[in-house]
Amino acid sequence: MNNYHLNSSIKAKKLKLVSLIKTTIFTLSLILAFPLSAATYKVTFTGRWNASHIVSGSLPDDAHLTTLIGATHQSGKPLWSPSTLASLGIKNVAEQGDISQLMNEINSAITVGTAHSQILSDSISNFPESNSTTFEVPSSHSSISFVSMIAPSSDWFIGVYDVSLKQNGNWMQTLSIDLTPWDAGTKEGDDLDFGLSASNPQQLISKITGFPFIGSPIIANLTFERIDSEPPVNNVSAVCEMGVDPQVIKPNEGTALWWWTQNAISGSIDNGISQPTTAQNWVWIYPSEATTFKMNVTAADGSVSSCETTLRVENATSSEPADCALGTDPEIIQAGEGTALWWWTQNASSASINGFNNIQLSQNYIWLYPTQTTTYKITAMNNDGLVTECETTLIVQ
Repeated sequence: MNNYHLNSSIKAKKLKLVSLIKTTIFTLSLILAFPLSAATYKVTFTGRWNASHIVSGSLPDDAHLTTLIGATHQSGKPLWSPSTLASLGIKNVAEQGDISQLMNEINSAITVGTAHSQILSDSISNFPESNSTTFEVPSSHSSISFVSMIAPSSDWFIGVYDVSLKQNGNWMQTLSIDLTPWDAGTKEGDDLDFGLSASNPQQLISKITGFPFIGSPIIANLTFERIDSEPPVNNVSAVCEMGVDPQVIKPNEGTALWWWTQNAISGSIDNGISQPTTAQNWVWIYPSEATTFKMNVTAADGSVSSCETTLRVENATSSEPADCALGTDPEIIQAGEGTALWWWTQNASSASINGFNNIQLSQNYIWLYPTQTTTYKITAMNNDGLVTECETTLIVQ
C-alpha cells in the first residue's frame, strides 16, 4: 500500500479524478447500450415469380414464397453468404420454409451483440402480391440480411446478405433490391420438387442460373423506404469550449483535457489528440511541458469555429513520490459478468498491474470478465525509481 501520507489537497484531487473516471465509465455503458442514432424503415416484399421464368412455361400449382425472415446486424456478420455452407437455420428455411431455427440463430447473434433485431414479413402465395413491415436499425448494426424459401423446391431460396442501409455514412432514403434464386446446397435435385435426398457432403451456397429457370430470373423484390424524418439542417454557427482539470500539473502528471460542442457535425483537436466524437468528451493526458490545445469545429453549413486552452506544467522536485488509486466498478459481480478495473496515478513515469504489465498511463480503465475473486495490485514508479503500490479486490459470487 502507499507508504506516503497524502495531504488533504491531494486526497481531494484524487477523489475528484476517481469520480470522473467512474462517471465516464457509466456514461460509456449508456452509450454502448443505446445507439447514438437510428433510422426507421418500411420494407415491402413483392412477389415477381411468373410462368415466363420457368422452362416448362408454367408455375407449380402451389407456388409460393414462405415467410420472409431477416435481421439487422453488424457489417460482415450476415445470416448467410455465397460460397459458404448454409447454417441449420438457413437449411430449414430453404428446405421447408421453417423459420424457428433461424430465429434461434438470430436471437443468439443478438445476445452476443453481432445482431440487433429480427424482422418478419408474411409469405406470398399470389403473384404479384406485396407485404410490408417496419423496423428500426441503429448505426451500430446498419446492415441487413433476409431469406425466404422458393416453394416447392428441394432447397432453393431468395434473399440478400450483408446489405448496408447507409451510403457514405448517411442513411439511405430508398433502396430496391431484386431477388434471384439461390441453392442452399443441402439437398439433391434440380427441379421444383420437395421430395429429394440430402446432399452428401453438403455443398456451398450458390446462385441458380439455369434449369428449371430461364437464366436467373427476378423471383421477388425488396424495397426499403425510410419513414422517419431527417433532422433539420442546422444553419447556425458551431461553438465549442475546452479546458484542463487540473490546470497546473507537475511534468508527466495526469490531467483531464475536456471539450464541449454545440451545433457541430465534426471537430478536431491539435497536438496529437484523437478526433473528438459524440461518444467522448474528454481524454487523459500526461504532458511534460506547458501546452496550448486548440479545437476546430465545423457546422452543417461548413463554417468553422475554434476554441483553445493552455495547460501549465511546473517543475517537479526529485523527491516527489508517485501516487496511485485502484478499484473496480462494480466491486461485486457474478462469474462471467463485466466490471471496469480503473486506476489513477500521479508523479508516475511508469506503472504495471499484476497480470497486465506496463499499462499505458493514458488509459485509465479496462473491462474485465473474471470468473473468480481476484486481488489486483498496481505498482507505480516515479522518475527517481521510488515505488508506490495500491491494490483492490474484486469479489466474484
